[in-house]
Amino acid sequence: NYLDKEIVSKLNNYSERHNYNWNNNQKEALTSFLYNLGYGKINQLTANGTRTNEEIAEAMLLYHNETINGELVPSRGLIKRRKEEHDIFVGS
Repeated sequence: NYLDKEIVSKLNNYSERHNYNWNNNQKEALTSFLYNLGYGKINQLTANGTRTNEEIAEAMLLYHNETINGELVPSRGLIKRRKEEHDIFVGS
């Protein structure tokens, strides 16, 4: 219910507003991405609706850092998760 209300419906509205025609795989990947990072990241990820799908896929890979002792460091787990989301988005 949370996913439908807070992610999926907002994602569908966003895609319509910004003329994205995302397929089910792309929506699935974005739902996972936004569930983990918060729906508010959609504007950053898409550069306010100006990025192409190819640019969005590449940008997804950049969200892989975690904070340890006040410093941002790459996380193996997040690198893996973002790669999986990327691959789903591009249909790999």
